[in-house]
Amino acid sequence: MGDSLNLGVIYLGAKNGNIGDLDTLMKYFERYVKKYSYVNGRFDEDAYQDMSIKLWKCLEKFEYKTAS
Repeated sequence: MGDSLNLGVIYLGAKNGNIGDLDTLMKYFERYVKKYSYVNGRFDEDAYQDMSIKLWKCLEKFEYKTAS
């Protein structure tokens, strides 16, 4: 994902049911989810799965507003 990634446009697409855009958002934030999925220095699959579900739920609730 390059510098031209427009998260606002992708988010709105995901919010309107575009599965490809939802997948793009999940992949964009995946590095952060993985980063915080380590427990005692080891990757914890359960933590990763739990945080992925929480991310998905947060994306559902998030309201995108443009700066005016």
